[in-house]
Amino acid sequence: MNQLKDFKTLIDEEVEDAVLQLYINDAENFILNHCNLDEVPNRLYSALLNIAVYLLVSLIYYLKPLEISMINLLIKFPL
Repeated sequence: MNQLKDFKTLIDEEVEDAVLQLYINDAENFILNHCNLDEVPNRLYSALLNIAVYLLVSLIYYLKPLEISMINLLIKFPL
């Protein structure tokens, strides 16, 4: 199983591989800590990818309004 390749298949964003790997690692750590495991079993593979997607999409949708607000400020008050 190639987590990074599968993760890229699930998202529709241009994001660097290193950043995607961070989200995969965060999702893996979440599962390991929450379930008190030493390694993520294969049966939780799709859950790991879904958590990684959720984390990434949550950040993207959180940042988009901030980005738009900054653009509006720059239009109103150019440097």
